Amino acid sequence: MHNFTASNNTLNSLVRPSPAAAGDPDTSLYGYLTVGISIPGTLTCLFSIYLTVAAQNSATTAAHRMTTDSFHILFISLTVASVFVCGVTLPVSSYNLVTGGKSWFELPQRSVLCLLDAFLQLTAMDTALFTHGFIAVNRLLAAFTYPQRHPTGSKVLTVVFVVLSWLLPVILYAFPLFHVGGGFSYSHNTNRCTLVEHQHSLIYWHLTKVLHFFLPFALMTICYATILVRVMTSNRRVQQQDVRKMMPVVMLPISNSNSAHNHRIRKEIQVTKAVFLTCLTFILCYLPNTVSAILVELPQQIDAEPAMVTQMLVWFGCSFNPFIYLLINPQLRRRMRRSIGRFGLCSCQPEENTSAVNVIAVREALPRPGDELGDR
Repeated sequence: MHNFTASNNTLNSLVRPSPAAAGDPDTSLYGYLTVGISIPGTLTCLFSIYLTVAAQNSATTAAHRMTTDSFHILFISLTVASVFVCGVTLPVSSYNLVTGGKSWFELPQRSVLCLLDAFLQLTAMDTALFTHGFIAVNRLLAAFTYPQRHPTGSKVLTVVFVVLSWLLPVILYAFPLFHVGGGFSYSHNTNRCTLVEHQHSLIYWHLTKVLHFFLPFALMTICYATILVRVMTSNRRVQQQDVRKMMPVVMLPISNSNSAHNHRIRKEIQVTKAVFLTCLTFILCYLPNTVSAILVELPQQIDAEPAMVTQMLVWFGCSFNPFIYLLINPQLRRRMRRSIGRFGLCSCQPEENTSAVNVIAVREALPRPGDELGDR
């Protein structure tokens, strides 16, 4: 019986590290790495907001502005949430990790500041997660209702998505502020302010799992899978039509009477592809932390070292995810190259519109009526 009790105590000490053992990992290294995420992440997020607003204001046509306006509102909301993470809460987290178990936020008289830091960080990260889910819904609506949608209705729905993406996390983490279902405090396990204690009932902890993880991931999975099925079905239907096969290839850019409509559709497809790849990178950064949180019953049971690694991966994804979209989207990438070139940081040349060049070349190659008369 004594051996069983000793082994059980040993197991509990491994699962729930004591405050004395929590200082064993070198958390200062993670603190300095967090600084390396916070400063560049803040700068890239602000740069992303600037480029997105500039691209939207420079839209040449009202149709082009309508095509990207609703998504850009959601993207700016996502970037603002990332600014809160990397510019407001990560400096505090880096300070706590560098100081280890001697953090200024650990003092009882600083509990209000620690509570506020944990609330802002969890709310901002969940806002980014919910925004990705609503962006997936936006792309699904664009794929199915683009030709008939009204710009006013689209903007109203986009505003609703933005409000929900911020309101749901605020409501979710407002309960621990009043010690209902749990509480925010300084964790000696991970040396940061977070959600660490719960009351006797586990209802709130399981509710956070459902709303925090399953709902956004379910939205993204269902929406992008539906878009993929629709794209595959549309491609199959286009391949079955042989009307365009009867037209000479050289005449396609000139004889297409729906060029403006097709251009807007290509813009929508281009944006959807870039958003999907951006969402995929965000999920890959978020997934390890999600799996570790699902496998444990309470946050106190998470081991310190894996928790720090997975949490830093989440911070990295939140901070640099908007910048990844800039690198993938061709229009914003060209604008970014021009903006960097203005500061003399690189000799970036603007990319040419190859489709327009090809159309001009085809038209120049066609015989003109005057040429035929001159030959005679």
